[in-house]
Amino acid sequence: MPRRNTKEIILERALDLFSQRGYAGVSVRDIAAAVGIRESSLYKHFPGKRAIFDAIVEEMRGRYAAAERALQVPQAGEGDLAAAYGEIGPEQLADLCRKMFLHSTRDPYATQFRKMLTIEQYASPEVMATYRDFFLDGPIAFQTELFSRMIAQRYFREGDAKAMALQFYGPIFLLLSRCAGPEDEEDCLALLERHVAQFAADHGSGAEQ
Repeated sequence: MPRRNTKEIILERALDLFSQRGYAGVSVRDIAAAVGIRESSLYKHFPGKRAIFDAIVEEMRGRYAAAERALQVPQAGEGDLAAAYGEIGPEQLADLCRKMFLHSTRDPYATQFRKMLTIEQYASPEVMATYRDFFLDGPIAFQTELFSRMIAQRYFREGDAKAMALQFYGPIFLLLSRCAGPEDEEDCLALLERHVAQFAADHGSGAEQ
């Protein structure tokens, strides 16, 4: 296993603290102490606390993209995305959603990141924008565009693509919020699979008119 550099450790320790106390409740000194370095040494890597926060956000974007690639989630820019999703059967789609759901609930970085943004979203317009981009507006915009193309290519029946995106993503977001720990996982996964199967039955081009 490759040795982690100090920057990576700073981000991990800062995220852990931010997810527990919130951004305002953590100082650069707190982060340095958690890493085990002097405050002056931390400034050699980041100019301040905000820079650490911004780096955590970018790190999460990279980790999420890497997780999607590892799980073979169809990617934008890699051919016909609508066709890639359209050719996935309901069982495959449910399995893909299950894997991404488990990544979001089991990966420590992902769970702490979600907690951090949830805590801080009302304290800062910038953090609220980041929260919405990751967990609200971003997914809905992506799925609206995807479903619009899938309707045009007849993978889905005619319908309101944005309403469909809300119907698909809303319950998933609710289950993510509900799944607080291992004790909730089995029930949440069962509901997730039922939701995906019902959505495919309701909107797939083979569904009864």
